[in-house]
Amino acid sequence: MAIKRNSSFGEFLDQVAKTYNVEDSLAIGRIKGQVASQLMSYRKERGLSQKQLGELLGFKQPYVSNIERGEENLSLETLVKISACLEGRLNVDLGITDRKTEITREVIKYIPIYIPVISVKNNESYFRWKPSEAA
Repeated sequence: MAIKRNSSFGEFLDQVAKTYNVEDSLAIGRIKGQVASQLMSYRKERGLSQKQLGELLGFKQPYVSNIERGEENLSLETLVKISACLEGRLNVDLGITDRKTEITREVIKYIPIYIPVISVKNNESYFRWKPSEAA
């Protein structure tokens, strides 16, 4: 499966869906819905407006609105930002059952693993990729 390294997450899912004969519009729409639902729930639980959430993520309010409506093809970098904002609780089920093991191995090659790291000295948290743990 030849996947472009700098693809947006939506493009990546399109490629996976086409390669494995999955109904791509349904699969991608469902995944966008999962991200939208989790982001909206997080925002509402904390009493944040879309503008306030956008400021936390470094996005403008209309972009947050588009994400919550499932209208954005999100890059992996954007998904990582959202995951960090959700305290690492972003769950996305690709929902692809055909050749699941083969797909899982292929997908893992292209998604860096982020591990939360906390600096005790400054009490700051951030995510750091550990390439040795990606395989």
